[in-house]
This record gives sequence, C-alpha cells and structure tokens, in this order.
Amino acid sequence: MRLALWGLAAAAALYALHRGALWLESRGWLYYSHTRRRGRVWLALAAAFDPNARKIQEVQEARRLEQDESGDDPPWKLKRGD
Repeated sequence: MRLALWGLAAAAALYALHRGALWLESRGWLYYSHTRRRGRVWLALAAAFDPNARKIQEVQEARRLEQDESGDDPPWKLKRGD
C-alpha cells in the first residue's frame, strides 16, 4: 500500500513538472517540447559572458520580430527558384 502511494506521488510530481515546463515554454522562458531550438540556447549562454554574442542575439531577435510582423515566411521555409 505504501509503495503504491509513493508511486502515485512520484507520478503526480512528474506530471506537475511537465505542466510547469509547458507553461514556462508558453511564456518563452524555456525550450521544452514544442519549440525548435535552432542553436539559440548556446547563443543565450554565450551572451551571458560575451558582449559580441549578446549583440548577435539582439540582431537575430530583431530579424525574427520583423519577420513575424511582415507575415512573410522565414528564409529557411522559402522554396528555391525553379
């Protein structure tokens, strides 16, 4: 009986961690399961110590925002000319 309660508590804790990670991902604070990383994680770590990497990160984010506002497909989704 005690083992079953521990198992149930462990399952509930794992589920709570999963839901918490999904919430953090929806806020943009964590890359978990629905967001492609595309190397941004390493750049974010480098930006903490290197001003040049921070500038690269800012430029990439500005480009991403411009792309979102224009509604165009990102360059990696565009088809090459025939």
